[in-house]
Amino acid sequence: MLLKELRPLKRVDKDLNTFDLQFYVESKKVANAGCKIREKHDDHVSNDSDGNTGREIITSCMGGSWYYVSLKRLVKDLLHWGYKVVDAFYQKRVSKKGNDYFIVRFTFARHDINDTWYHPESDIYKVLNNFCRFSWRTKIYLNPYYKDNQRLEGKYSMSAKLTNRALKTNPPFKLVVQGYEVRQIVN
Repeated sequence: MLLKELRPLKRVDKDLNTFDLQFYVESKKVANAGCKIREKHDDHVSNDSDGNTGREIITSCMGGSWYYVSLKRLVKDLLHWGYKVVDAFYQKRVSKKGNDYFIVRFTFARHDINDTWYHPESDIYKVLNNFCRFSWRTKIYLNPYYKDNQRLEGKYSMSAKLTNRALKTNPPFKLVVQGYEVRQIVN
């Protein structure tokens, strides 16, 4: 199936509490986006096998080849379905091979489960939309949802791991769905 763009489900399930977009970038200059995003310091430096407890439901890898996913309308769609950015940060990480890289994470939450969020006109959304201008290699995970360190049964979060942005603006890509219905793809 040849697809061009990732968009949220037409009807977002009320049990999806959060959605993370995590971009992998090579430099701190790109990660901090002109100091508009806060740096997160952590005693534990994660690598790219951070023990994700979720299951992979979407990948843009097919037959050993990677394809790039366009995210250009994703933010607008998440806002439409009542999700707002509640956290944004960048963090230095170290790969298994010992190379430094940075992650930039934007966390969306349903507006009815969080009292504070960034206004859609804020600089955070400008930075996020700038990241979404590019197409990315993508893996999406469905994860358990935790509140106050307790897992809430029947609630979940999604996280999109976005690596290697494309130099072209809209290269074609393929999407493989593993055990999850995705009907949000449009031309």
